[in-house]
Amino acid sequence: MRNWMCIVLVGTLLACLTGCTVAANGNVGISVDESGHLIAVLAWCGPAPDGVKLYHERVTPQRSPTGNPDDAYIDDAVYQAPTLNGQSASFRLDTPAGGWVITPKPPSLEPAITYKAYGFTNDNTSSLRHVTFELDDAAKIAPGQVLIQEWDEKEEQEIDVVISLDTFEQRGQDPRNCP
Repeated sequence: MRNWMCIVLVGTLLACLTGCTVAANGNVGISVDESGHLIAVLAWCGPAPDGVKLYHERVTPQRSPTGNPDDAYIDDAVYQAPTLNGQSASFRLDTPAGGWVITPKPPSLEPAITYKAYGFTNDNTSSLRHVTFELDDAAKIAPGQVLIQEWDEKEEQEIDVVISLDTFEQRGQDPRNCP
């Protein structure tokens, strides 16, 4: 009986842990166009994302009366994608074109704020790994290059890495990333 209870407990715990995460099937990165404007670049395998969310952490995190931890973040913009074909896409953060729709309005990015962008699906079945960046990061990258983060085992933290657009797309479209 005791073994049976342990099996049920472990099974329930595993179901909770695996059922609460959304599978990542690609990446979001930051690049610049020929004029130096920031662009979001996406590469994926499997289902295409429905959009990209841009947000940042509050300087002094606030909690709602309900204690919701999401109140520690400010949503800057949501970019709804057009129907995406293929396995990559990109758009300017300040003036998206090509069918991308931004709500509520183009964000006014500020230099001292760290932003995050991630790709999502409306049905929450998959996502694209986020990228963290600051406005000043535009100076670190050239057209055809992409800023991403990689896990540094030695430092045990994410570090900024600049890679070519081709490498970014190969990594994001790698079938090993497909759920």
